[in-house]
Amino acid sequence: MGLTEANNTFSISGVTYNLTGLSSGGLSYDNTTKLFSGQGQATNVSVSNDIDTAVANVQSFVDAYNKILAEVNGDITQPRYKDYPPLTDSQKSSMSSSDITLWNQKAQSGMLYNDPTLTSLVNTMRSAISSPVSGITGSYNSLSSIGITTGDYTEGGKLYLNTDTLRTALQANPNVLNQLFGTVGTTTTTNGVTTTNTSTQGVAGRLYDGLTNTMKQLQQIAGTTATASYDSSSNLAQEITNYTKQISDAKDQFNTMQSQYYTQYNAMEVAIQQISSQSSWLASMLGTSTSSG
Repeated sequence: MGLTEANNTFSISGVTYNLTGLSSGGLSYDNTTKLFSGQGQATNVSVSNDIDTAVANVQSFVDAYNKILAEVNGDITQPRYKDYPPLTDSQKSSMSSSDITLWNQKAQSGMLYNDPTLTSLVNTMRSAISSPVSGITGSYNSLSSIGITTGDYTEGGKLYLNTDTLRTALQANPNVLNQLFGTVGTTTTTNGVTTTNTSTQGVAGRLYDGLTNTMKQLQQIAGTTATASYDSSSNLAQEITNYTKQISDAKDQFNTMQSQYYTQYNAMEVAIQQISSQSSWLASMLGTSTSSG
């Protein structure tokens, strides 16, 4: 059975072939007729699993995962110093720049301490890694079975890779990484909404969906811009708007009360002056009457 391809580079069953020349033997090419003649020598092609590259890629995944996890865990465990509120301009005027910097570091520390959104993300990431992928036949149905395990609980879910275990798994099942990471998973659709069964979903899909959902939640909470002036729909932007309105209302109320008190004070001053004048008149009249008697 012959095989004809239009180009020298083509793929069959996931393997890419790049033909670089003619095989040795009696095969020749006629530039006029654009045809081959003769009988070329048979060429054998063997394909083997590149285990070294696979192990290196898995190690890169483990390193990237640990970096993200460390950053998120660092944010939700950073201590909060409640005795260091934001400084006022008056307080800053009596402090050195170095003291202000140190104070602000304490004041800004722990802003995301035990943040529920980030805590949920960590739990989602750890579940995506630790849960087996159902539907895979054989013993290699989880990351731990191929050498990707978590350390002590105090490390917050940090991953470790046993390369010997991974190499053994790849030799036994060259497709194991595709099964564990790339399995799409079964889906169900209800009222037009499609949901993926995470138990049958590969690790890559679980992590992608988890990170995407968290990013949407953070976008709703904090927006996508660096300043609130360009954001009016996020939760924080709405809180800022509400606080700004409360401050404005409080200023208006203060100005109204201040004006009312000034009016009352001026009226009291006028009344006091009138009483003073009347007292003086009475005193003068009483004095005159006494002298006349």
